Amino acid sequence: LDPKPIKESGMYAIVNAGSWRDTVPETAHLFEHVQGIGCSVYGDKNSPLNYAQRNATTTNKRTLYYYTAIVPEDVKTAGQFLERIFITPDSLMKEREKHAVANELGPQINLFNDLGEQQIQLIAPRYASRIPSLRKRLESLKEIDDQVVSNFFSTYYTTDNTMFFITGEIPSNVEEIIQSLERINPTSSKRTPLHFEEEPTLQERKEISEDEKFRKKEMV
Repeated sequence: LDPKPIKESGMYAIVNAGSWRDTVPETAHLFEHVQGIGCSVYGDKNSPLNYAQRNATTTNKRTLYYYTAIVPEDVKTAGQFLERIFITPDSLMKEREKHAVANELGPQINLFNDLGEQQIQLIAPRYASRIPSLRKRLESLKEIDDQVVSNFFSTYYTTDNTMFFITGEIPSNVEEIIQSLERINPTSSKRTPLHFEEEPTLQERKEISEDEKFRKKEMV
């Protein structure tokens, strides 16, 4: 069989900062919302890329913004949109998106997830210390002020902490796209490596009781 071009491409931007970099819980997640709107992976029905599969997601280590299922001729446009993650976050948008994040977290607060958080605390306490409870994450949204946003943005939303890559068919103007990305020049020297200690070995069986006392306990 003769190889045929797939005629489909994707453009991704990965910021090397997720929830483990939060000084206030949910900062990275809130950034995903605000910068995701800024680079049009959320909303913007009038975008020339509104036909694409586009989204953003936050993990413990990274935040990902992407356009997929686009024609190769539109990769340059996708790159131009993704460059907008380096624009200073809008303060009014930040306050609006706090409500959107709260609406995501609120329905997840229930006994089932409380038990899951309790299990992690017993089995991997050091890992759990880095993951605030859903209640704590929800309550912390009000603490994400302009100073927190400014510090997080200047430290992590920089070109030397971000990777761009193209998937699928490589467009004919790929060199032009790379040159455009290379002209962006925000950098930072504030970052420090993440360090994780080994978890203690369990010496005895651990059990979680679903009693009334636990039901009333608010985990933080």
